[in-house]
Amino acid sequence: MSLPQYLSFLAFTLFMFMVPGPVVIFSVHNALNYGRNKALVATLGNITALFTLLIVAAVSLGVATIASPKGLVLLRSLGAGYLIYLGVQMILNGKKCNRHDGSYKFDISLATLYRRGFFMTLTNPKALAYLMAVIPQFLMGGHDLIPQLLIMAPTIAIAQFLCIGSYVIFAHQFREWFLSSRRIEVINYIAGGILMVFGLVMAFG
Repeated sequence: MSLPQYLSFLAFTLFMFMVPGPVVIFSVHNALNYGRNKALVATLGNITALFTLLIVAAVSLGVATIASPKGLVLLRSLGAGYLIYLGVQMILNGKKCNRHDGSYKFDISLATLYRRGFFMTLTNPKALAYLMAVIPQFLMGGHDLIPQLLIMAPTIAIAQFLCIGSYVIFAHQFREWFLSSRRIEVINYIAGGILMVFGLVMAFG
């Protein structure tokens, strides 16, 4: 991979991760409810899932095998259902705010956040579409696939962590202002509703 080609890949990857989507909404919600550090743990779950999809893509020789219509339909259904589930959970958490004061902080384990982040990305067709449609565009024909992916993989991981992490840090900085029972309740309703809309669009779009 030449330097100009790598820079183009890096720029496009950063752009893809900065565009707000389910993962961004999920990460901002985590930062406001659980704090910066716990939100970043969920981001690590996102990154691990993306690596898993990347391995699947590599094993399938350019991700052609996993592009079957039945596979995509199943993945879209799983992803839609999981987003709707997370949206409902956020709305239910919002209702709990009515019983707490402004210092309210949700109690959740790091393992739970990591698992949610992992499955959100693993079942997200956008992540799979990124690997199937974008990565092959930056692969050099006539060269081994593995060395090129060994360059792309850490680039993707670092780019995702920096982009999603910036949203997390931004949300955390304003957490004190948002952290009142009423404001956090409204945020949970909005975030949960957005994730449910994403899920419905994925299911019927």
